[in-house]
Amino acid sequence: MKRIMGVGIVAGAVALLTHIIPAMGGTSGDVTKAEAHYLETSFGATGATVIGYMIHDYGTLSHQFLSQTELAHVSSGIAKNLGLKGTKTEGRSVNGENAYQMTGIWEGNTTVSIFLSSFHMTDGMSDETDIVIRASNNQHSIRRLPAQMKEIANALQNVHVVPHLDAYITGFTSKKLSEQETEDTVSRAFQSVHAVRTEGLNSALETSISGYSSEAPDYITSGGRKINLQVALHWDGYDKRTNVVVGTPIIVDPY
Repeated sequence: MKRIMGVGIVAGAVALLTHIIPAMGGTSGDVTKAEAHYLETSFGATGATVIGYMIHDYGTLSHQFLSQTELAHVSSGIAKNLGLKGTKTEGRSVNGENAYQMTGIWEGNTTVSIFLSSFHMTDGMSDETDIVIRASNNQHSIRRLPAQMKEIANALQNVHVVPHLDAYITGFTSKKLSEQETEDTVSRAFQSVHAVRTEGLNSALETSISGYSSEAPDYITSGGRKINLQVALHWDGYDKRTNVVVGTPIIVDPY
């Protein structure tokens, strides 16, 4: 598993999940537009009220060990390209690992964090610098999702990182769903994009189902199976509602 050292936050890659380069061809804008439409269609079919969305990407920037100054330069360039405002930074160096984090506010009151982690290997392995970008919006709208996915993909390409975006939409229904209502909600989400279920779990309080559809431009593999849709429902006893999360290829955060 590749390591990512965030400053104040630890971000990680899932060892058994492998991104596949989109086979549909086209520009990053074409791919992200299709991915956003796929996600919006599936979430819309659940009937849930929108809370917000998350865009996430993890990639390798280079196979070199970069200094704090170099990490700061890369972060500043990405922040400038995205037009981030009110940026805050923090850096750390520990035992051959340099980490740098920049956080700022993007259009639509979207919070963006850029994590850069550089590792100097001493066991014969190549040095490596990794990048994680996270954009979080909780403004009860997904209007900016397609454009922001495209801009993040372009920002990554500008630093020679092939983008493989994960994104998810969060929402809720204002009641506790029955077992049948939960099943119907998941089924609508899958049927709306012609997805087939591949794996999942069900419990009294939580349901999480993963699947695959050829309508999405990207996918990952898990245990040899393709995945590019994950639908999760979780009863929130505190707020007295059922939280609904729909992600592609997967939901990258706890829910």
